Amino acid sequence: SESLRDERDTVLECLRSRAQVHLRVNRARVSVEDARTLLASEGVTAVPHPTVPTALGVEDGAQKVGSSKTYADGLVELQDAHSQALTLEVPLSDGARVLDYCAGGGGKSLALADRANVNSAENTQRCGPFRSGWRGAGLRDLFRARVREHTTG
Repeated sequence: SESLRDERDTVLECLRSRAQVHLRVNRARVSVEDARTLLASEGVTAVPHPTVPTALGVEDGAQKVGSSKTYADGLVELQDAHSQALTLEVPLSDGARVLDYCAGGGGKSLALADRANVNSAENTQRCGPFRSGWRGAGLRDLFRARVREHTTG
């Protein structure tokens, strides 16, 4: 609280509300506009993000996303717009192999796969919740790599 000084009340007020839910559209399978239409038919209102072309911001019906057919079919994934923006900056070529060192479950690897016809990916963390998403993104292989600390003596 001391470090916030004059901004304390503003910051605390921001923490009282939920952050906007963002979705990543699997553009290999559906256009952003078609994803919006499908979501709307299921009671979810989403708008394109102003700077991230793969992202939709959910304005209404966020609680319905997880049970929607659009989500279950892998046409959209829950992913923060900033994470999506980051994946757009990674240089890729078709057929690339990705080693994902991020602490998450593989969402950024899915976004990279969507972008550049990546056909195999390695994720160093837990991948269980995303296994169906990997197949939906067209990945042939999913490797769960273990990163070991090596010491020299």
